[in-house]
Amino acid sequence: MIDVAPPVLHAGQAMAYAAFRLAQYLVLYCGRQWGKSRFCCAVGIRTAFNGGRVWWIAPSFPQSEEAWDLLVGMLAGKPGVRINIAGRRVTFPSGGYIRVRTSEKPDSLRGAAVDLLILDEAAFIPERVWTEILYPTLAVRRGKAIFATTPNGQNWMFDMYNRGVGGPDAEGYVSLRFAAADNPYMPADRVEAARRSLPPALFAQEWLGEPSAGEDGLIPREWAIAASQRPKVREGRFVLGIDVAGGGGDRAMFALRFGDHIVELQDHTPKVKDDFGPMEDAAAELLGRHGGYCVVDAVGIGAGLASRLRTRGFKVLFFKAGKALKLRDETGQFSFNNQASAAWWHLRTLLDPRSPRELAIPDDRTLIAELCAPRYDTRAGAKIAVESKDEVKKRIGRSPDMADSICFAYWDRLLIQSTEGAKA
Repeated sequence: MIDVAPPVLHAGQAMAYAAFRLAQYLVLYCGRQWGKSRFCCAVGIRTAFNGGRVWWIAPSFPQSEEAWDLLVGMLAGKPGVRINIAGRRVTFPSGGYIRVRTSEKPDSLRGAAVDLLILDEAAFIPERVWTEILYPTLAVRRGKAIFATTPNGQNWMFDMYNRGVGGPDAEGYVSLRFAAADNPYMPADRVEAARRSLPPALFAQEWLGEPSAGEDGLIPREWAIAASQRPKVREGRFVLGIDVAGGGGDRAMFALRFGDHIVELQDHTPKVKDDFGPMEDAAAELLGRHGGYCVVDAVGIGAGLASRLRTRGFKVLFFKAGKALKLRDETGQFSFNNQASAAWWHLRTLLDPRSPRELAIPDDRTLIAELCAPRYDTRAGAKIAVESKDEVKKRIGRSPDMADSICFAYWDRLLIQSTEGAKA
């Protein structure tokens, strides 16, 4: 007897396995850290051990690496089990195998016949990959499929989930939903921390396994209004947030921050297109008078302004919206697709009424509208992505320059210097 024991299942996973035995298609909506990957390993190992062909499909290569590492950790050194690292394939003495792949090149998945498909984070895989390419691979061998995923709004997987709620439908779909707290090994304080820090819609989706109904506004209007009604005091460290623009409809805005208070917004849009001399002198005058440092939109034309201010001896942080960075939110569960998303999420965290810091911003109706304009979504790999400035501009019909300058001003210097594992 070959010693290849699948993972031990907790109660929720055992319930899912009982459903899998009855269903042809099992749809699992799961909160984070419920244990869907370990569950899929258990089912995949059982199937391959008995001679079945298993494909594990993930949305991206980094996500597929997590599945592969988990499998190898469980099966390495087991007698009779062959591990092909280059092909990311584990073969059992029975001839059955598990192969880990991605949906990034869908046409490469055509033509096979398998007994079990595992669609890992299925809600982040395009629908056509299932309907046009993967579904036919099950026909010859009457195979099964597991769709194990955190919800991603009410997309195609939401429709799949609804088919099997309450028991198998005519085509053999069974759907189950589990919250993160259904994992008995999940510390209750981590769930409570997520509940406190995340927007309700995001908490429901990512931790309770409930799909969002489109409540995707980043900053609630009442939070921005509350900050605008607080008195503004010119005390504390000075930070100057600069959103650079050369004209042409966009405005160059300065946000003057003392401590946690934005006391003033100044418009320094060049009177002559791309003439940054007056803007540079205005920034230099403010920094020379108040000290502190500035955070400059240093993408494209702003890079020159940031460099010139630094050459003049001022402390300057270069803000690069599209830059990748290694930060996580305060729950430790989410990363960010770029620096702009992290900065906007940080601003949201500071404006949250539960934050110990009481931000104050100018009482300006246009500013409040701009602050509440950006939307966000969650992407494969638990990444938070906030709309880009160009996307917001296209949707609302103007550039959110005032809001961007405030976002820059609250992008703390200490946060910029954080390393991997730091929290936004």
